[in-house]
Amino acid sequence: MKKKALILTVGFLAPFMGACSSAAASSSSHPSAVYYLFDTTISVTLYDGTEAVLDEIGGYLTAFNALTDGFVAPAAGETTLYTVNNTNETVTVPEELAQVLSFALTMQTETDGYLDPLIGNLSKHWKAAIEATVPDVLSSGVIAQDLADMKDSSLTVVGDQVTRTGKATVDLGALAKGYSLRKVLSILQENNVQYYFVNAGSSSMIMGKKPSGDGKWRIGFNVGEDKATPAVLTAVDTAMGTSSVTEQGAVIDGKTYSHLINPFTGSALATYVLVSAVNDDPGLDDAMSTAFFLMGEERAKTYASKLGLGYCFYDGTTFSSSPDLEVTLNS
Repeated sequence: MKKKALILTVGFLAPFMGACSSAAASSSSHPSAVYYLFDTTISVTLYDGTEAVLDEIGGYLTAFNALTDGFVAPAAGETTLYTVNNTNETVTVPEELAQVLSFALTMQTETDGYLDPLIGNLSKHWKAAIEATVPDVLSSGVIAQDLADMKDSSLTVVGDQVTRTGKATVDLGALAKGYSLRKVLSILQENNVQYYFVNAGSSSMIMGKKPSGDGKWRIGFNVGEDKATPAVLTAVDTAMGTSSVTEQGAVIDGKTYSHLINPFTGSALATYVLVSAVNDDPGLDDAMSTAFFLMGEERAKTYASKLGLGYCFYDGTTFSSSPDLEVTLNS
């Protein structure tokens, strides 16, 4: 069978001022930094903030990234998601890890299972298949085994006590960045920072007021190898989560496969190029954009109405959005 691989990229046009290395750095006019965490680039720009606030944000993001890493062993004496994934015994975990795991379980309920935190092994196997030197579709046997392991496994959180049973492992990639931006938003609010833009790999964003013009941000959705922009979102004082076919996606025999895995079927076949969820809770946005991507637009409308979310869907041809969002379509 002949296979042709094409790496797809999705980006966003967001007006950032200043660029820097993976460590915190600042421009002469305002504190700004770029970090490499959660396997992506996180840009933080504070137009009316201080270096101290920027340092607090950077320190928190770095610690939270380590806490939620399920694949790298922690330092001696520390407990992280890796610890949970490598034992079936009950583990006493830091309060914040217990909270994000509880949030993941809540999102599993809210999405009727479309977001399943125990998808770790299936996600890892799909990623290895589509990122191989010659990308391939994951075998039906591996998919069936991973789905069976998920069905036979469980995750429970009681206070700071976490128990994972079975062979399935936890993956928080669908919500960790957005969840971390909840705390970043809290830090900004506590310090009365009103003009800011934080972009976590384009999949999670929080934005305050823009320090120029009408105070609103114009966010363009750049899609495809030619970076076409089918639409522009105008927004202020809000958050957005986006699930998309990025560098973690590949086209094999004319079909697009991505890192977004259906927990019911085990399929990584992508129907959309991107899906966004918009409201003032970046954790909810991040989680629900993944669920929306997997369940499809018609079903997502019901959940969006229930949870108070705006949404955008783009399938490569048609860009649609909820009526509450200010979206301009480009011809």
